[in-house]
Order: sequence, then structure tokens, then C-alpha cells
Amino acid sequence: MQLVWEKPDLYKLSQVNKDNLWKKLIADLFEDFLLFFLPDLHLEVDFSISFRVSKQP
Repeated sequence: MQLVWEKPDLYKLSQVNKDNLWKKLIADLFEDFLLFFLPDLHLEVDFSISFRVSKQP
């Protein structure tokens, strides 16, 4: 058995950049989301074109 000592101070929510987490989630799972929920739309989207998530003004 191996024990892992965690450092709870590293996981404070105030230190987590939630905006970047959402942007990464959308970027990583968008194609799968469309394929599952909107398969007809998925066929129309060209995923070979890259995109960039822009920052809010």
C-alpha cells in the first residue's frame, strides 16, 4: 500500500483560474459534444480549421 500526502492549501478555489478551465473544457470537448447531442450539425462543421478562444474586452 502506498500513501499519498496531499497539500490541501494547493487546492483553494481562490487560486483556481475558472475562466481558463471552462475555455479548455469547451476546446477539448466541443466536437464530442456536437457529435453526441447534435449529430446533424456535427456533419456541417469543418473541424480541420483551428480556432482560438478570445479574451473578453
